[in-house]
Amino acid sequence: NFTGASKFIGISNVLRTWLGARNYCRQYHTDLAIALNSTDDNYLKLLSASH
Repeated sequence: NFTGASKFIGISNVLRTWLGARNYCRQYHTDLAIALNSTDDNYLKLLSASH
């Protein structure tokens, strides 16, 4: 999970389809972030709302 873990989460303001975003992430980084539980989901929502 993301909470308390040392993970990299990059946020972009470029609009892409889900498939386009996944392909970009896999090509240049690793993969899209996946919320494994409600705590992770809330954390990702908080991050995306602030950008």
